[in-house]
Amino acid sequence: MVRRIRARDLPAFRITGIPSKSFVSQLPYASADPWVLTPFFSVLERAEARKEATLGAVGQMRLGFQAYGTDATFATSGSFGPVVLDDPSVFMACAHEDHAPLQRLTSPPSMLRRTGPIRLYGCPKLVIRATTNRQQRARLASLPDEQGLWFSDKFIGIWLSDDAPPLLGIAAYLQTAFCELWLSANNPSRKLRVGGLARLPIPPLPRDWWDRAASLVRPNRTVTSPRWATSAPSLLDTGASLDEWDWFERVVAVAFGITTSELAAVEQHLVDQLTVGRG
Repeated sequence: MVRRIRARDLPAFRITGIPSKSFVSQLPYASADPWVLTPFFSVLERAEARKEATLGAVGQMRLGFQAYGTDATFATSGSFGPVVLDDPSVFMACAHEDHAPLQRLTSPPSMLRRTGPIRLYGCPKLVIRATTNRQQRARLASLPDEQGLWFSDKFIGIWLSDDAPPLLGIAAYLQTAFCELWLSANNPSRKLRVGGLARLPIPPLPRDWWDRAASLVRPNRTVTSPRWATSAPSLLDTGASLDEWDWFERVVAVAFGITTSELAAVEQHLVDQLTVGRG
């Protein structure tokens, strides 16, 4: 099977290695299916076979509002209206309990070009960036919002169903080595494809383990893995010890049939290949 690609598409086909000199990537079953080039194809294939559900099956994902080209107005201090997240540069350090770094929409929502999921903004959700560097660390960093935050189309919201794992548990899961590997293999472009993200496998874990994973993170603060921290995190910063993060990495790996040596290879691969940005 041969697939014709353009020269500008070549960077998306990043072939990287682990100790072996070569690897085999299985051809897609249908010509329209994505062609996944990764030395960890067998790991991802095993996870696909063992998954309990997909992210799209336990929740819905929507882009935020569009305001450009309109007369919609935004302001910071002393204003009324919904708090909005529109600046990706503040996202990684966002802790919006006091709403200090964020603006408010001061005009009626009807003035927006597109309101986005206006009926869902007030519900608990995860907010992730819609565009990142394809080699960036913590591309699935998320903000577990419980305060009715609005956001622009520079971000994607994830609303979970009632029978889904807990919101904070999924926030922690998105920071596992498996999710970073899955994203680098299935979404190598800068734009996060909502349809592709919906295919992310969810591991079969007991509810109490999901609840334990939820204790790893704090609501209304951007969640990133401690593996990308420049210094040792404190309990105040993370709400959990590194041992607990390591525990969750291991249980996700076991649920997907990933061996200890494979997990170590995946984590080293991420350290070697994801070089842009810090968590």
